[in-house]
This record gives sequence, structure tokens and C-alpha cells, in this order.
Amino acid sequence: MKDSTESANEWNIKANIGQIAFNISIDSNFFNYTTQQYSERHKHATFEFHFITKGSGTIFTDNMQYKAVPDSYYIVNAGVYHMQKGVASDPIHRYSCKFEFDIENNMNNSCSEEEIKNFVYVLSTIQFFYSRNLNRIRHIISEIQSELMSGAMGYYSKVQHLFSLLFISIIREIATDYKHNLKISPRTYQKDRLNIIDNFFDLNYSHKVTLEDLCKLVHISKSQLNRIIKEKYKMTFKQKHMEAQVEHIKDMLVNSDMSIGTISEKTGYTSESNFTAFFKHSTGVSPKVYRKQDRESSL
Repeated sequence: MKDSTESANEWNIKANIGQIAFNISIDSNFFNYTTQQYSERHKHATFEFHFITKGSGTIFTDNMQYKAVPDSYYIVNAGVYHMQKGVASDPIHRYSCKFEFDIENNMNNSCSEEEIKNFVYVLSTIQFFYSRNLNRIRHIISEIQSELMSGAMGYYSKVQHLFSLLFISIIREIATDYKHNLKISPRTYQKDRLNIIDNFFDLNYSHKVTLEDLCKLVHISKSQLNRIIKEKYKMTFKQKHMEAQVEHIKDMLVNSDMSIGTISEKTGYTSESNFTAFFKHSTGVSPKVYRKQDRESSL
């Protein structure tokens, strides 16, 4: 087997919690700790997970700062600005990886619908989370590293399981930090509400959802929510949900070789003819023609 650094450059791990599918990207920073004294204010296109093993310093977001100490970790959502400053005499050592998540309707759901909603809510609303003194997180990371480096029989399945345990542990802790209240306080900043609304449409494009479902998440009235959606998107709740469906369908048609029937199922349709009629009504062409036109234009 290749050494851990070479192997790590190739790892793209898939893990699941019920219907929630995680896509984890690992490079050498997950195996051989990186030492970083200072980073400029920056943001990323995906979630990032950092586990600090040694050293001390400070992690900054736009409105908070946290102590970087051994056995602490932090998660940064996509688009969130942050920076790090270490102590010269005690540089920070850390392991890190990137990840994204999505909902897969064709997965066998081992979790209750309510549990999945709670998991998705936590993942959708967190912008930056920091915690410390968690030996169990270090233990899970060590097991993942050991399995990937050993390549023993069944190692990949075990790594998938360990990453699922890692995310469950983290989500539980975030939920505890929310004091088990899976609703948004009426005082939540407008910026946070808008982020939750964006994620709601993106994650629920294949589900039958209502305005009331979103009201429960952001803790405001239907009239307030209708006004916010109208101002932000220049369309109604139903129109925005349909737009999200169409954009995801286009992405699957262009960036995958899935059959029209499979894409129909992934979008929540039980009838391929109804799916085709919906897409044609929205775009003016059938899914088959849309895919053909895109591929011809790429030649």
C-alpha cells in the first residue's frame, strides 16, 4: 500500500447518517498534522473540520474569538470568514478535512424522519462551532487514520462507519449547545434566517414541503416569511421551491449519466411522465432534449 500521505491525496470518503450523505475530502493534512502560525482572514467553498492536537493560539471569526488548545476542534461552514493566530513559542498542530452533505431519497433510512430533520437543521444552521477537551473525537480520528493507513480487510466500510460516528458526536454536541432547542429564537439575526431559508430550499428540493414547515424553523409568522421570500427571491414560496427543483434537475442532467427515470426518482417523482411534463413546463424542453443540447454545445 502507498504511504499515508500519498494515499490521503486520493481519498474521497462517502458516509451516511440515514438519508444524509456526507462527501468527505481528505488530503495529507488529515494524516500528517500541519503547523500554521498565522492565516489571513479567508473563507472556503465547503465545510472544514479542524482538530488541534498541540500548541496554542486564537481562532477569530468576524464577531467572536476562541482559544486554540490541544483536543479542541472547530467546524467552519462554507462562506464564513475566519482567521487563526498562533503563539510563536507554541505553534498550532492540527488535522483537517473538508466535507459537504446532501439528502439522498433513495437511501434506506435507518433514522426516523424527525431525527433526520433535526440533524439537517443543525447542519444547515451552524456557521462556526468550537469545542474543547473531547478525547472521544481524538479517539475516532485516530481510528480513522489507523484504518486508512493499514488497508486491512473491510477498512473502507469501517472508515465510513467511523466518520458517521464522528458527525453524530459533533451534531449531538452542537444540539446540546443549542440547549436542545431545535427552533430559532425570535431574536435570531436576519442574516441567519436568510441562510436557513436558502438551505431549506436547497435541501428540500425533492420533498413535499410547505410554508408552515419553514415557519417552524425560523420561528416567524407566515405573513412575515412570505414577505421575506418575496423580497429576497422576487417570487413566492411555491415558485422558489420549483426553481430549486429545476436547478437540481439541470445539474443532474448535465453532470451525471443517470437515466431520466433515476433523476425523476431522486427529485421525488413517482411518475416519469409527470416529471418530464414538469421540467418541460418550467424550461420549454424535455429533460432528454435539455441533456442532448448541453452535450452538443460542449463539443
